[in-house]
Amino acid sequence: MNDPLFEYLNNRRPPAQDFFYCDDGTKEYGRLPRVSLPQPRKISRPISDVLKERRSTRQFGAEPLSGEDISTLLFWSAGMLQGGDTDRRPFPSGGGKYPTEIYPILLKCNGIEKGAYHYNIKKHELERLAWVNSEELLSGFTYPFVRDAAMVILISLVRGRQIQKYGSFSYKLGLLEAGHVGQNVYLLSAAENYGCCALGIGDSALFDSIIGLDGVNETICYAVAVGQIP
Repeated sequence: MNDPLFEYLNNRRPPAQDFFYCDDGTKEYGRLPRVSLPQPRKISRPISDVLKERRSTRQFGAEPLSGEDISTLLFWSAGMLQGGDTDRRPFPSGGGKYPTEIYPILLKCNGIEKGAYHYNIKKHELERLAWVNSEELLSGFTYPFVRDAAMVILISLVRGRQIQKYGSFSYKLGLLEAGHVGQNVYLLSAAENYGCCALGIGDSALFDSIIGLDGVNETICYAVAVGQIP
């Protein structure tokens, strides 16, 4: 008979040493299965058209996203841009501390297994959070249309990255940054003809518990659902 304690530890919680926060404002899971993402597409649509078409969609089609779709959405909304004197990201961050982390929940994606992942921005890879039950995560949203999306992007706030420089003001800066990332997802969805909807209400304590975040240094603060337009 399996010991209930070890079953819980194996299935519900990652060992603490499985992830670490890097000094450059990134997080990495060292021993989890990884999925390499394809090269993201270049976006060529005029920004005026994209801004005009940006809107919230609460109906999603049954068609899945492709691996290239996922790659394009994640890279251009929150990825690490190479070039110049420093590595940058496609959104502003107070003091360049980048306190946000990205956890994509893939529900319908060709070529990538359904489940919860962490986006490793330095390597442009997905790290599989094998202990996470996606259906349990989705139960934290009150909106039924979330289950019809192809991907739900959870955005977390790592408070310690900015607090030494900005003190209590760092919390506000982190939430502003999460909003910038969410707007990037909206604009990319408009450019690529996907449906998109921000999810401002959810059970953050449940999300933290399932993913294995402590809710103090790192907590889920925002989410965006993306999928094909029906």
